Parts: sequence; structure tokens; C-alpha cells
Amino acid sequence: MYRVILADDEPEICRGLRLKIAWDRLGYEIAGEARNGKEALAAIESERPHLLLTDIRMPVMDGIELLQACKRLHPALRIVVLSGHDDFEYVQTALRCGARDYVLKPVVRRDLTALLETVRGELDEEREAARARDASGLQWRRRLPLLQEQYVLGRIYGGEEAFGAAGLEEARRLELAGFGAGDGAASALRFIGVEYRLPPGRLPAGEEDDARLALAFRLLCREVAAQGRWSGQVTPFTDKAYPGSMFFLAAAATEAESEALLAGLAEAILAAAAGSLRLAAVAGIGAACPAGAGSTALRRAYLSAVTAWSRAPAGPESRIVRADGLEGRAARPSAGSELIETIRRHIEDAYKDEISLAMLAERFHLNVTYLSELFKKQTGSTFSDYVAEVRLSRAELLLRDTSMRLADIAEWTGFSTASYLSAAFKKRFGLSPADYRARLREADVTGGGRPTAD
Repeated sequence: MYRVILADDEPEICRGLRLKIAWDRLGYEIAGEARNGKEALAAIESERPHLLLTDIRMPVMDGIELLQACKRLHPALRIVVLSGHDDFEYVQTALRCGARDYVLKPVVRRDLTALLETVRGELDEEREAARARDASGLQWRRRLPLLQEQYVLGRIYGGEEAFGAAGLEEARRLELAGFGAGDGAASALRFIGVEYRLPPGRLPAGEEDDARLALAFRLLCREVAAQGRWSGQVTPFTDKAYPGSMFFLAAAATEAESEALLAGLAEAILAAAAGSLRLAAVAGIGAACPAGAGSTALRRAYLSAVTAWSRAPAGPESRIVRADGLEGRAARPSAGSELIETIRRHIEDAYKDEISLAMLAERFHLNVTYLSELFKKQTGSTFSDYVAEVRLSRAELLLRDTSMRLADIAEWTGFSTASYLSAAFKKRFGLSPADYRARLREADVTGGGRPTAD
């Protein structure tokens, strides 16, 4: 039923309208009456009708003033004006003020019935459109987490080096503020990975990890991230490459704020996992990268979070691990120039990136041949061998986490492809990465400790 207010200073007019029209058969109900515009406005405020039938000439506040107020306060309200034959100028003004139509007095049942049927058809269409919008909006809200995941993973693993205008617009549409750096939404992005671990006795004897428990953990993570200060700034997502983990992308004004944001989130998730699910959890907070950076920088920021939690000790103990400071530097040489030590530190910091002797020679304003000879003299190794050794030693450490993909390890350690890493690893250690991991598994089964590739 659509609600109607009748406004006329003559009570018999309202009575006649009630009796002449089969309101309920037409889909209407009379919600109230008013004797002037002021009373009508109060009735509209309290009853929230769909339709107003009003006279033009009324005391206190006339019909024109009432229409002007309704246009400002209740723009969706449909209004039909009741007028006498000598009120045509008023009718024209009323139509300009937003009246839907007008009916001449004395009211003819047939004419008013036809108009009410037309108005009801408009209201039906409006209601259906609103329902469709609500359903579409609900469907959109349900699909939004999946669309956000797809966008973030596409940025991480995609080959696009810069965020174009279309990408930024898509990020805004998906409510990913961090990727809208062009409009000042954020300056720093940072990832965190969280993995749950089963304490002893958490499951019945002989029962292995339960997929339902993994789902409960992911739902818990999403619920925590949707609360308080994390809502709108942290985007949760999953990665099929790491099925036992939940990841989050944080957007903040500064690197320090992004770290604080994720540290607080990690603490909240660890506490919730322990309290609600009786699970331990390890969180790895990655390094920051600029918002709007290319896919390579974003991927490395993501892999730094993967690396952080993968370096946590095994066992059901909750902890938070940060990427910064995880990778120790090689020992200082007992003798050697300060310049070569500086270059060594640079290699250990930048081994993930493209790095060459020519680049460093230009950076330190040296002749390439001279730098090559000096480096070998001070370190006992050629530049390329030293870089390869640093990268392979990092790769050997990461291979101990058997959940990390070889392709991710290759990129994280500066190798162009997984096959290139495999060939270099086998040449250096005498066995392939797959064989090395097989030895690790055998050592775990026999209890002989982790082997060293040499």
C-alpha cells in the first residue's frame, strides 16, 4: 500500500475524496488529513507518505508554499494539486514547483482514478528499481573481497610496471585506497603474512589438520581486519601458492605508519586466534614500498613478508617477525679497504636487484678494470662470483622453507628465472633445489638434523 495525505481547508472536500475513490483497491491508504500547509508538512514528516493531494488556497501556509517546502525537504514525494477553474495561474506555478499533476474541483471520480493508477504505476517502477539497486549493491558487496584479491594479486604477479590511470580508477572503484596514491590517498604500502600453527593436543589424537580450521582462521583474520582503525586501510587476501596463510596489504601516509598499522593488526590476530580458536600464529611484516610503484617493487615488498614469516622457527609458538634485520651481513674482512667493504655491504643489501660491476664503478667513480682487480685482491673472489655466492646462500636458507615456491625464491634472491637458480644452485652445491629439499625431508624423518648443502 502507498500512503496518501489529503490537505484541504474544507473538511467536506477530504470526506468526499475518501468516499469517491476505492483507495485500497487502487493500492493506497489514507495516512492523514491536514487543514493547511503547515499541518500538511507536519503530517508528511511523521507519516512519510508517497503521495500528497493538496488544495492551493489554504490558510497559514498555502499550497504553493507547501510545494516549495516539499521540493526542498521531501523531493521524492509525488504531489497532485486540487484546484478550481479560476486557479489556473496558481496551477502553472504549482507545476513549476514540482507538482506531478492537477485535478479540477469538483473532483470527477473517473479522472482522479485514472491519475492515481498512473501514479501507482510510477511508484511501482520506482520501487522495483530500488529493489534491483539494493540487490545489485548487496551482490557487489559480497563480491568485493574476491575482486579486491584478484586486483592485488594481479598487481603482485602481473607484468605491468606502473599504475596507469585506468588501474588507479579500478582501485578506487574497488575501494583500495592504497593504490590510489595519485590522489594523495596513501604514500606507503606494506604486506603482512599470517600463518596459523597447531598447538599440541589441539586436535584429537591421530587427526591431522582440518580444512574447517583453516577456513575458520581465514574468516577470523578478515573479521579482525574489518574492525576499527584497520577498516578501509587494510585489504585481506589469500594466495593459492601459500594455502596455509592469510595476507594483508596496508596503505598509510608513511612507512612508519604502515608498520605500526600492521604490527597492531598482527597482535590483534594472534590474540584472537589464541582466544577464539586456540591456535598459535606467526606473522611476518614485510618491507614497505611506495604506493603507485610498479609490479616489481610491489612483488618484492610482498615476498619480503613471505620471507619474514618463513624464517620464524618451527613450532606452535606465536610470534611477529619483521623483514628488517633478518638477513645478517657477511663478516668484515680482516684486511681490506673501506671502499671494498662499502661495496660488499651494498651487494648484501641490493643482491635482489640487478647489479653489475659497471654500475658500481660508475656509482663510486672508479675505472671498471681497477675496481675488478681491487675487489678480487681484497676479497679473494671475483665480483660476479661474490654476487652469486651471496644470492645462493640466501636461496639455500629460503629453500629450507618447503612452502615457498622456487619461482618466488628466484625472484627474491635476484635470479631471473627458477631454472637459472636451479642450474646455479646445482653447480655450486652439487644437487638441485628439489634434491636439497628431499634431503631436508629425509633429515626431518630420521631426526638427523637439517643438512648443509656443500
